[in-house]
Amino acid sequence: SPMDPQRLVFPPLPASVFGLLMYATTVTLFPKGIASGLCGGMFLGYVAYDLTHYYIHHGQPSTSYFRRLKTYHIHHHYMHQQLGFGISSKLWDYPFGTQIPEDDENSKTK
Repeated sequence: SPMDPQRLVFPPLPASVFGLLMYATTVTLFPKGIASGLCGGMFLGYVAYDLTHYYIHHGQPSTSYFRRLKTYHIHHHYMHQQLGFGISSKLWDYPFGTQIPEDDENSKTK
């Protein structure tokens, strides 16, 4: 279930393999110092994304911004699985045409 707090978004073994492949690719394309900085930034960005995703699923948002994101994301899981991929923002759903229709976004969920 998408609302299971024990469910891992990116389990450790595949995440480690992916991270090592990303580092190997990056260090091949850039000097080691730049590659390390890029990989560190990607890692921190992913951790921020994952924490936000977990909060959207299991937290009780106190701001209207995060309450709207939680509603939007719940609609993604239960009404429009092929739409609404934005987690921390709806921004990228617009250029990719994956935004949830506003009428549905304002309706009640399960």
